[in-house]
Amino acid sequence: MADYAYTDLAVRFDETRKRFDLQLVDGVSSSFKTDHGLETAIIASLFTDRRARDDDAVPDGDRRGFWGDAWPVIPGLKVGSRLWLLDREIITPQTIARVREYGSEALKWLTDNGFARSVTFEAFRDRDAGRWVISVRASIERPDGQLFERRFANIWNWMDQNQ
Repeated sequence: MADYAYTDLAVRFDETRKRFDLQLVDGVSSSFKTDHGLETAIIASLFTDRRARDDDAVPDGDRRGFWGDAWPVIPGLKVGSRLWLLDREIITPQTIARVREYGSEALKWLTDNGFARSVTFEAFRDRDAGRWVISVRASIERPDGQLFERRFANIWNWMDQNQ
């Protein structure tokens, strides 16, 4: 198991501002809430832009990437996902397969570094959320057997709100 603590600054989606933001302790403007679960780790892993690989087709020529990769907390860790490469894709079975691939890749560090026993990342066309919508679900089994699940309906909306 990893020697790293399970504590992060708590990041949540702000419905008013339509973006992710750090959470403040209620009534204390100078203190941040912490997240002792995996919520913040999943959000950062999926919705931070990972640098495109050399063989990726980059829509606008910008390979993007997370600035923090220059000083990783865990040696070799690359933060984020390549989901941003799919921003203008038409939803086809191949697109859904790539969402599944990129999401699994983004969360792989959890098992590689002992934060999880297993990670399952599902992507599916979600007709309940809209006709042209892909939703995803991350299921993470922690080393102690506890299961953590998080669903993001309409993943395109989550990515658009975070830019």
